Amino acid sequence: MDVSKELDSDGWIKYIVTSPKMKTKLIIQKAENGFSQYEVKLTKGSAPSELCGMYTTPDIGLRAVKKYLDNKKDSVTVQRDKKYARSQKWKADNASKYVSDSKDTVQQGLAN
Repeated sequence: MDVSKELDSDGWIKYIVTSPKMKTKLIIQKAENGFSQYEVKLTKGSAPSELCGMYTTPDIGLRAVKKYLDNKKDSVTVQRDKKYARSQKWKADNASKYVSDSKDTVQQGLAN
């Protein structure tokens, strides 16, 4: 998990969390509700139900995100990408083993 801390245009703290368990980034930023509360958003899609709600400080929101990511399994897209990478690596490593050894015995023409 990688956490970067930034200040938004109004001077409020904003955390951006990237995790190998998800393709999207989690952003902890000031809520746009007129109060000094923070919320968790994703770069794509909506926040998981475990992280919905308001946090009084960005550090509390970050703690909730860390706890969520510790208990979360890899997302479906990450699982699919890992499986594809494993299969491509296996194919590259084993491609020469499965070249047809029977190329000399291939039948030419019609069989009678």
